[in-house]
Amino acid sequence: MMFYIEVLFVGLYCIFIYLYVTMFINIQNKTLLLFIIGFIKHLFGYILNFQQYYCNCIYFNQQYFTLFLECILEGFLFILLGNCLSFIIKNNFLLFFVIGIILHVLFEVIGFHSLFCKIKCRPVNI
Repeated sequence: MMFYIEVLFVGLYCIFIYLYVTMFINIQNKTLLLFIIGFIKHLFGYILNFQQYYCNCIYFNQQYFTLFLECILEGFLFILLGNCLSFIIKNNFLLFFVIGIILHVLFEVIGFHSLFCKIKCRPVNI
């Protein structure tokens, strides 16, 4: 049951980021918009401690260079998936919702989420 709630949350989170970004910046280039939303999604996930919640750890080991690379990778994944889906889905709200859901489910199925948590979570040294 928690997985379905997480998936729904990620989709809504992507819509929220889309609304937030487009409220302040008028981006006409679809590829750039996809990249920025994917980049910010990962960055805000770190800033808001979503990743710590997801990995269920207190201390989250994150170097800023690695975080930057992960954000870039997520931005490119948004471009890839968004360009494929934009032929089918014309509504941007639905497009970003579906991209968030597909990437979350895909990362869970292929084991990237558990690998990410294994690498990033470190015990707190007292």
